[in-house]
Amino acid sequence: LVTGCPKSKTFSVDQSLSEIDKKTLKVQVKKNGKPAHTDFVVLAQNAQKNLSLISCFPKTGRAHQLRVHLSYVGHPIVGDKKYNLKPDTIFKELRISEPHQLLHAYKIVIQPEISAEPVEITASLPASLEKVIRVCFPHFSLTAE
Repeated sequence: LVTGCPKSKTFSVDQSLSEIDKKTLKVQVKKNGKPAHTDFVVLAQNAQKNLSLISCFPKTGRAHQLRVHLSYVGHPIVGDKKYNLKPDTIFKELRISEPHQLLHAYKIVIQPEISAEPVEITASLPASLEKVIRVCFPHFSLTAE
């Protein structure tokens, strides 16, 4: 779940990233950093609340990649205290007592070996994220991939 409403339903970010800074524990877009690429698909938007539900498809696996790429394009993850500097009001509005990043990996596919079958791992949505989706995107089907 991100702040803002991207203009395009699909977009990509291809920006190299730094290592995690030992003092700030943050990662930054860095011209000479390690290559990082993420594709994004907007699933639902709520312009009134200035929120969007987005699927993220990282093509590389850098630390904080999704968080940094989304912040870089002006759509930080709701509840991300490290890369979203704006206060999020949705937690108070929905009476969610413990604010946290509304980032969830619902499915991860791992290819252990070239000849082996991929392993797919899925996880249910946390109750707080499910609540936000139901309230902010009432027409969005939580069973859709």
